[in-house]
Amino acid sequence: MQHAPNQQRAGSRALLATSNSSLCAYAFGNCDLNADYITSLGTPSTDSQKLLAYTSILSYNCSLKTSKTSCTGNCEWVSTGSSGVCVISDSYFDLAWLRGKAYCAGSNMDTAITCSAYATQSACGSGCTWLSASAMSTSIAATFASSFAELLGGSSGSTNATGICLPNWMNDQNYVASLVSKITNAMSATSGITSYLGAIFDDMFGTCSGVSSFKNMVMSCPAFKNATACRAAAGCEWLGSTSSSGICDLSENAFGTDLLLDPNDPWVKQYNNATTTCNSKTTAAACNGAGAIQVDTAVYTSASYLSTAQPSFFKDGGAAGMASVSSLVSLMAAGLFALFFVL
Repeated sequence: MQHAPNQQRAGSRALLATSNSSLCAYAFGNCDLNADYITSLGTPSTDSQKLLAYTSILSYNCSLKTSKTSCTGNCEWVSTGSSGVCVISDSYFDLAWLRGKAYCAGSNMDTAITCSAYATQSACGSGCTWLSASAMSTSIAATFASSFAELLGGSSGSTNATGICLPNWMNDQNYVASLVSKITNAMSATSGITSYLGAIFDDMFGTCSGVSSFKNMVMSCPAFKNATACRAAAGCEWLGSTSSSGICDLSENAFGTDLLLDPNDPWVKQYNNATTTCNSKTTAAACNGAGAIQVDTAVYTSASYLSTAQPSFFKDGGAAGMASVSSLVSLMAAGLFALFFVL
């Protein structure tokens, strides 16, 4: 399965009415799907279609920013030799969207995400513990939380001059030690993030039926032994120097959207098939000759289209949080692995 959104955008794109355009675009040695492909599919009606449309809109807006200083918000600057390009980042993604898909309501992960939103001691609610700044240098919970910084709201989480709001379970040294023990028992020289997560999946993410797809990603990725098979699997990423030398691991950038997109949705099927077609082309000539589509980039400034491209799980008309999707992965692997050295 291919992953959305397509983040590689070779500079700003012209805002035109419906026009003929190449299906694929060749840039930086790769053949990628036309950045405006989604506009060729019409008006979105399902949540999957709306998410694809929404990310396409964000990507277009990022592509208009031509300098690193202007590439802010839901965008990130990617250097390309002596210059660079502004592309969509995963900061638009709210981890709350994954409740019931990557973690169960009431699970340890759910509590961690909830507590992380409280920035003051008075707001630090039920199931949470306020750790004062003076206690942070010696607390096992603070050591744990420091590895979870990205998930807990950015570079420093909800930490401020007075302290940080943490879930109660994170302050239980015996419980955390039991998680570390499970992880160290599962470690091997060739294991990746997924093996660590697999050992503590039920403890951290819960056992509700909705998380089965995510658990399958966590457990199945390591089984793929070459780049082709790995990249074709939902939520997986090949980490290696060659197509046969490396490991298949959970993709930090793709698994979130893979969980939200319905693989049976007609738009998702068309998007995946078109992406596969483009990625299979290895030369500029083959890429540019892969086919043509009718794109309608005028929709990027259409009020009706913009209002339609809002999935039902959005709150207040858009992403309610700025936590990185990849944090959900690095949280469990880095956080618990770091504790191995202090317990």
